[in-house]
Amino acid sequence: MTRVASGGRAIRRAVAAIHSASRGKRAGASVFAVAAAVAVIGVASSQGATRHAAANGTVTIAIFQEPDTLDPAAATLISTYQVLQSIFDPLMYRIGGKLTPGLASKMTVSKDSRVYSFTLRKGVTFQDGTAFNAQAVKFNFDRIVDKNYKAGTSLGNLYNYYPTKEAILGSIISKYQKVVDERLRSMFDEIKDPLSPEDLKRFARLVKQMVNEHHDFWLLMYIDVLEFENLHFRKMFENLAHKMRRRFATSFEDLRDSGALHDGVDPAIGFTAAYMQFFNYFIVEKLFGGNRHLGISDEQVITHLTDIYSRGLLRSTNHRPPAGTKKRTKASLRGRKRINR
Repeated sequence: MTRVASGGRAIRRAVAAIHSASRGKRAGASVFAVAAAVAVIGVASSQGATRHAAANGTVTIAIFQEPDTLDPAAATLISTYQVLQSIFDPLMYRIGGKLTPGLASKMTVSKDSRVYSFTLRKGVTFQDGTAFNAQAVKFNFDRIVDKNYKAGTSLGNLYNYYPTKEAILGSIISKYQKVVDERLRSMFDEIKDPLSPEDLKRFARLVKQMVNEHHDFWLLMYIDVLEFENLHFRKMFENLAHKMRRRFATSFEDLRDSGALHDGVDPAIGFTAAYMQFFNYFIVEKLFGGNRHLGISDEQVITHLTDIYSRGLLRSTNHRPPAGTKKRTKASLRGRKRINR
C-alpha cells in the first residue's frame, strides 16, 4: 500500500491539478496533488453514495509494487512508470505504436536519423510558474547522459558508461554468468554417479530446467558468436571434458577399477558428450522452435539418449557378423554353383 495524500485540502489541491491538466498548462504536477486526484477519482467511481469524506482522513491506493523513485530518468520499475505517467508530461506520447505531440507540438528527424528537432509548445509552465522552454529540455537531457548521475534505464546513456558495444555485452554476460555458474554447480552437486542411467536422466531434466529458466543467457551466446567470435562464452566450453574429469574423478576411477568401462573409453569425454547433447537438444527446442525435432516428447528423448550413452547403438561384435558378410556369402555360393555346373 502506498499512502499518497491526506486531509480535505489535499482533495481541493487535487481538483485544482485536474483543472490545470485539462487546460494543458502543466509540464509537471506535484506528486501530492496528482496522486490524490487519482485516488479521488477511484473513490468517486466506486463509492458514489458516500456524501462526506472524513475531515482528517487518509486516502490510500494500492499498487502491486513500491515505486523505486519518482525521478523519471532514474526509474527502472513498471510500477514507477505507472505513477510517473500521472505526474510528468513527455515531449512526445507513444499511443498505439505511434508518436503524437506532447510538450513538443512537432518533431522532425534528419535524413541520417542522427538529429531530432522538437518544436516546443508555447505558454507552458511548470507548476511553480517557471517557464517551460528549450533550456529546461536541455537540462533534462544533460542530466540523463551525465556519467555521475547514472540514469536508470536510459539507453542513450550506455556509451557514457561503456566505450564500445563489446564492453556492454561483456558486462551483461559477466553478471549473468555468475548466476548460471552457480546454477551449474548446484546441478553437478546433485549427480553422484554421472554415467548411471538414473543420474543421467536426472541431469538431463536439470539441463532442460536451466535452459528454460535462463534462455536469455543462451541468446546472448549467439550474439557473442555473431558479433565477437564467441569471445566471452568461449571460456565456458574450453577444457570442458578436463573439468568434468576433475569433478567426477572418484566416480570415474571406481568405474575403471570395477571393469565397467570398455577398453580405451574415457568416461569424462562420454559424460561431457552426453551433457552437450542434452544441452543442444533443449537449446534447439527452446530458442529455435524445435517443436519435438526428434519426433518424440522431451521425456522420451531423455530416455532414448540415456540408453544410447549407457548401452551404445550397436550390439557387441561378438553377436553380429561384420558388415558385408552376408553379401559375400551369397556371392560365394553362386560362384560354387557355377563351378559345380
